[in-house]
Amino acid sequence: MLSDPDRALAARDTALPGLGLVLDREAILDAVCMAWPDDGITSLETSYLRYKPGTNCLVGYRARTPRGPLRFHAKAFADARDAVRQAGKAAKAGTGAGICLIEERRSLLRRFPLDRRLPALAALVDAEARGLLMSALAPEALELRRAELETLHYKPERRYVGKLSVDGGARAIVKLYDERDFPNAWRSAKAIRDFTASERLRVSRAIGRSKQQRVIVSRWIPGDPLNAWLHGPAHEPSPMRPVGAALAAFHRQAPGSLAPVMREQEAMAALAAADAVAGLQPRLAHLAQRLASRMASALLAAPGQHPCIHGDFSADQILLDADRVAIIDYDQAGSGDPAADLGSFIARLEDDCLAGRLASARAEEIAADLIEGYCREGRCARPVRTDLYVAAGLLRLAPEAFRRRECNWPERIEQTLLRVEHLLRGQTGRPSFEPHAPRRRRSTA
Repeated sequence: MLSDPDRALAARDTALPGLGLVLDREAILDAVCMAWPDDGITSLETSYLRYKPGTNCLVGYRARTPRGPLRFHAKAFADARDAVRQAGKAAKAGTGAGICLIEERRSLLRRFPLDRRLPALAALVDAEARGLLMSALAPEALELRRAELETLHYKPERRYVGKLSVDGGARAIVKLYDERDFPNAWRSAKAIRDFTASERLRVSRAIGRSKQQRVIVSRWIPGDPLNAWLHGPAHEPSPMRPVGAALAAFHRQAPGSLAPVMREQEAMAALAAADAVAGLQPRLAHLAQRLASRMASALLAAPGQHPCIHGDFSADQILLDADRVAIIDYDQAGSGDPAADLGSFIARLEDDCLAGRLASARAEEIAADLIEGYCREGRCARPVRTDLYVAAGLLRLAPEAFRRRECNWPERIEQTLLRVEHLLRGQTGRPSFEPHAPRRRRSTA
């Protein structure tokens, strides 16, 4: 059953008659049980969501079945011809059994591993085809020809990440990309080959790539994810100073073939974030656009910088192994402002605080240790635009409550915008991580 905010959103976006369907787990469960009755699907959980108002909405699902999890995605289209055309192509290719067209709702269900933007995925999932693919991609890593595959992350029509294991031991990571994200990932993989690993920093180097199939295979790096520590017991020793030192070492690497991150791109990203908020909550459009315009002006006025940066630095991208730190996942790496990586990490802490996943005092300690480790290793002061990038990163995260399917996502979006507004007023000193309650709207009764 749709929540009240989801129902209101579906009612507003009349261009997508299937929006209410793909957002409604109960309705989708009924649809997939009718489409594939032999699977015995008993329950669903949302794994991914991408919404483009007036254009389409794609929702990834994981279904529970007696034979294990089943992944599929549901997509609602504005143009019914797009759904019919894609179903027709699948039928001609002999994969029609994995597609279900719901024509009256302009919607399509597609089973994993069928993915129109990740054409190599079906071959990767098949054991025999995977062996041939690994032979071609990584001829020096002979053991990968008999590797088992485990799905780690999957964003339908965008990216797939899997672990390759041999005899029970992890050996490599394999990633598949859509045509938009692959070029930068390709450039980054080439640049990372020339990085200098040290006691401070470990990196994962590519051992095989295919430009035609948009696949990159990299060595597996052992370690525990920082996220486990971040949300674990507060009494455990903090690894954040070494993490900050590793980031400083990352920023010292030669950018090589990395693409420059231009100020104009950063400004456009801020404005696009405001548009995403406006599409979900029109009443917050003015506030979001005002905040984004202020950010864009500040970014455009800042001098260009060109050190190597990660581009999506967060606890998800950090592995800990004793005293050594690995920074992974370089798909958005470039040459730009180092403050962007610090801001990206701290923005995630802000989001965790607003969602109640992290205490404010703990978040302050984590951010302080990160910056102290960074400045000590980099022999520098706190980058001057850190707070600006915290605000920009938090604005980009504003729609996450909707994507995570939180029932109170409109209030969470407003709370996030108020926090962004507070950050932009200060832009100096350490973030305070203070929770902000949404403003009370006046009654019209």
